[in-house]
Amino acid sequence: MYVKVRFLKNGVQSPREYTYSTNLELAVGTQVHLPNNAVGVVTALDVPEVEVAGFKDRIKEITKVMETNKESEEK
Repeated sequence: MYVKVRFLKNGVQSPREYTYSTNLELAVGTQVHLPNNAVGVVTALDVPEVEVAGFKDRIKEITKVMETNKESEEK
C-alpha cells in the first residue's frame, strides 16, 4: 500500500506530502518512523499506483509505527 506522509518536527507538520510504501495497517493521523530517522504523520491512505508510477522505484518503505505512551492516554 502507498501512503502520503508529512514530516513532523517540534509538533508541526511540514506543508509538503511525501509518498511511502508500507505493509503496516495505518490510519490517517498515525505517527510513523521514516527511513531517514525522521518522524512523520500519515495524511492519506491507499494512494493509487498510477499516481506513483513515475517514481515507484525510488519509494522508501515505512516499517515502524511510533510507540505511544499508554499511561498518558489512560489519564
